[in-house]
Amino acid sequence: MPPEGESAEQAQSRATAFMRAFARTDLPQQQWWDGVAGYFTPAAWPIYRTTDVANVPVHKVVEDSATVLPGSTQYRAEVSVDTDAGTYTVMLVRAGEDWLVDRATPPS
Repeated sequence: MPPEGESAEQAQSRATAFMRAFARTDLPQQQWWDGVAGYFTPAAWPIYRTTDVANVPVHKVVEDSATVLPGSTQYRAEVSVDTDAGTYTVMLVRAGEDWLVDRATPPS
């Protein structure tokens, strides 16, 4: 069963907020990391920890573009978010009342 209503809105909001933080490439490395670290699952955290902000191609998020993709469930959601670097797919995992980012896949 896909996320519906408030749960779907939360997933969209969380994916957009993460991409906004991810796009803050104007920040120094540590400040950028501090802004994105809290969004990740425990498994994703060490993978993304080595990301160099200088290599992040996103600088702007298209507001209100987040869409929950087919195949999402109430526990795992894929949300597309449009950016100036193309459409990212943000994989979220339900953690209690919150959604955590497990992966952010750039456009192919």
